Amino acid sequence: MGNLNFTFIADAGSMESINFKLFCQPVVAALAALGVQAEVNGRNDMTINGQKFSGNSQYLKEGRVMHHGTIMFDSDLDRVAQALHVDQEKIAAKGVVSVRSRVTTVRQHMPHPVELEEFRRVLLDSILAQTHPKLEIIVVDDGSADSTRQVMESFAARDGRVDGRADRGADGYAAEKGAAVHHRGRPDRRSDRHG
Repeated sequence: MGNLNFTFIADAGSMESINFKLFCQPVVAALAALGVQAEVNGRNDMTINGQKFSGNSQYLKEGRVMHHGTIMFDSDLDRVAQALHVDQEKIAAKGVVSVRSRVTTVRQHMPHPVELEEFRRVLLDSILAQTHPKLEIIVVDDGSADSTRQVMESFAARDGRVDGRADRGADGYAAEKGAAVHHRGRPDRRSDRHG
């Protein structure tokens, strides 16, 4: 699909309201390291040159926060446009002619070609650069043919905060592909399943 999903699960601490920028900043930093200027804007979007490449959601409850995002790294934008059905009134009100003109992929803006596996490595480095001592990263291997397993093992060998999982449900599908970040001390598990 050309997407990379990520989830952060953490203690909210003093956070009393939703804060998208806090959890999107590692993505923006990773892209900057690759020569791409991205920004967090709107309520829950990340954009490049005003075009959305990532949508995010967040849930805050009982002192915990879960942040989830999808990065369109190399998605087929024609298929994305077909899947997004925008209300004609919204198009008229905002003067936007097409969904396709409002979205982009990260890969289109790379100054030099970078594969998804390399982007994943740079993103994990950006997350690991954070200094929170209780940070734990779980990279979920969904059994795909890419190098997720090798990347996961490489990071786990050099940093004890990385934990690799081969997570398959009863239906044979992985819980999720991507990376989850959470703080140690609570047995948080992601429960969303993709089929």
